[in-house]
Amino acid sequence: MRAALLPLALLLSPLAFAKAVEGYYSPDAVAASSAAFGRYSNALMPRFEKAERDIAVANNAVSELELGVLVLGGRAPDELRAHYKSTRKTVTVAFLQTQAHIALLEDDSSATFGAALERALVAMGPTTVAKECAAGPSGIAAIAGPGRGPATCAGEDLNAPLAAALDKDPALLAAIDEILALEWPDTTIPKATQPLVPLTSAGPAYIQVDDLAIALLSRQIEDLGATFEQEIAPLERGLEAKDPQALADAKAARDRYEAGVSAAGAKMLTAVEKSLKKRGEAVALCANPAAFGGCEGEDKTDLLVRALSTDKKVLKALR
Repeated sequence: MRAALLPLALLLSPLAFAKAVEGYYSPDAVAASSAAFGRYSNALMPRFEKAERDIAVANNAVSELELGVLVLGGRAPDELRAHYKSTRKTVTVAFLQTQAHIALLEDDSSATFGAALERALVAMGPTTVAKECAAGPSGIAAIAGPGRGPATCAGEDLNAPLAAALDKDPALLAAIDEILALEWPDTTIPKATQPLVPLTSAGPAYIQVDDLAIALLSRQIEDLGATFEQEIAPLERGLEAKDPQALADAKAARDRYEAGVSAAGAKMLTAVEKSLKKRGEAVALCANPAAFGGCEGEDKTDLLVRALSTDKKVLKALR
């Protein structure tokens, strides 16, 4: 999720004066020349990028944790299931809070810089007609680096004088400080080491469950996911309206998907357990991604997943 701030473009009516000098400006070009806007942008961008990065990592880890719990099925201990539910809730809340904060910044940025630009235009006095020329990029493009307008704009270039006026506007400078002082939602990924789930032993060596499932069950999981999406698609309007029947049908579809993954997981783990016992491998299972704290012990995932992926008996059992 990349965050976006609205551009500075305003619907301003040109002012007509008795003795007028025609000039042009682009809100994005004004922003590009403004030290105040540069300071604002430079302060916000790292915060946007951190929030985006944290949420992306957390969402990916939630998917890995969910897959691990579903594949384990009845083997998953209550502690692990509780960890999954609480972690998913924490990540969801962080995402929604970050969305709301970004929306607030969009509104504040548009109003604050827009009002300052209007004040600067008015302050030019009755001898200048300022016409907007070239809207330029919008959204995050304006924050990352406003673009230039076309080379053919009639009259005097007013972008630099307007930017200079913005940089001396005390109301704008105070508002920037106030916005930058707003506290951002905490997007730190919660971490808690989880116990291993016994397979051929209780540990300390282990295999990461989601990696094992992706290696051996990816096709089946994709098919189950596609079926789930097909069942959900006709329910979208009902779900948006919170229709009870649509909600019930969606839950039933989700239950079928989860049951399908768990059934495939049970079959896979039975075949894997037999293979590992014959190899003399004493390993357990870890369903907690490293991003959420992982599990204590020796991670033998890469070595054993490669071996199991070419084990003919394991592959035959999963057909």
